[in-house]
Parts: sequence; structure tokens; C-alpha cells
Amino acid sequence: MNNLLNELSQIAKLPFNEIMNDYKFVIISDKILHLSNFIKILDYTSDCVKVLVKKNKSIEIVGENLQISQINKQEIIIKGKILNLGLGAKSEK
Repeated sequence: MNNLLNELSQIAKLPFNEIMNDYKFVIISDKILHLSNFIKILDYTSDCVKVLVKKNKSIEIVGENLQISQINKQEIIIKGKILNLGLGAKSEK
């Protein structure tokens, strides 16, 4: 099944995670977090960024001096000292 999805991804020229309609994140050291396929930002301060990744799932990034260095419709890059990362149910303020 994954081979078929990989072929579709190449034909459509879309990343695999967009076809799967799922999110993906990569942490580089404890300083950079790259998140693909997010829905919206729920909360943003210098010590906490909360992002909705599915209808009822969110990712909370806790750290120091956090800042959004890049953002577009499909991905976000957060820089700073990342101390903790949590996946939980959506809870908007």
C-alpha cells in the first residue's frame, strides 16, 4: 500500500504526508522544530506554542525564547530552546 501512495505522491508532485492527510514534525537538536500539515496556531508565546494538527489533536511545544521563524499554509518552523513537546487533545482558549 505504501508503494502505491509513494507513486501517487510522485505523480501528483505532492509530499507523502499531504496525500496521507497527516502531520509530520522533525526536531533538530533542541533548537528547531519543523512541522508539516498543521491546521492552525492555537496559542503563541515565547515559552509555549500550541498548534492544531488534526481535528481533535494538538502539539504543544514548551521552551524558552520560542519564535516562529517561517510559516506558510502547510508548514511552520519554530526556533528557540525546546524543552518539552506534548501531543494531546485540542483545547482552545
